[in-house]
Amino acid sequence: MDNTRFDDVTRALSPLLTRRSLAGLLGIAALGATEVADAKKKRRKRRKKKGGDHNTPTPVVKFNAFGCIDVGAFCEAADQCCSGICTNSACRSHDVDVCQTGQSNVFCTDGVTDTSCRGGGGGKGLCATTTGSAGFCATDRQCVACKKDADCQTASTCGAGAACVICANCVDTGTACMASGAAGCA
Repeated sequence: MDNTRFDDVTRALSPLLTRRSLAGLLGIAALGATEVADAKKKRRKRRKKKGGDHNTPTPVVKFNAFGCIDVGAFCEAADQCCSGICTNSACRSHDVDVCQTGQSNVFCTDGVTDTSCRGGGGGKGLCATTTGSAGFCATDRQCVACKKDADCQTASTCGAGAACVICANCVDTGTACMASGAAGCA
């Protein structure tokens, strides 16, 4: 506010207020406006923290070379996962025991050092890696063109608890169904 306009305002209000009182009121009003603006900013920040940022991107479903989702990756439904298990929006593995991703066994790769494990039914097994990049304790195998564990879990292949594993020794398919536990593959 310039001096001329301030003088005009003070003359108009002079019967009610002195020039000094008016300056004080204008200063208080300016401080009040700043406080209101700060309070609005704080409320907006609290709302963002409480309700989340509406601009956060939704996780993307990423399919691997087998057309399913790897263990540990984001999923929306169990049938998207190579393992067939989606818990808390992530694909999960089964019958892992001591097995780790990347391991293979003599059934699938010649010249490897086998890692012993206990399958789901307690039978002795050897570690393998599934199409969903999970370690798996396998007790028996059948070369089958599979992509997901569900492809192997029928009575005509390896039954419940079976997994589809990457298997270089299955020259025609590159994959095999492997059982976990005492039951073997048909």
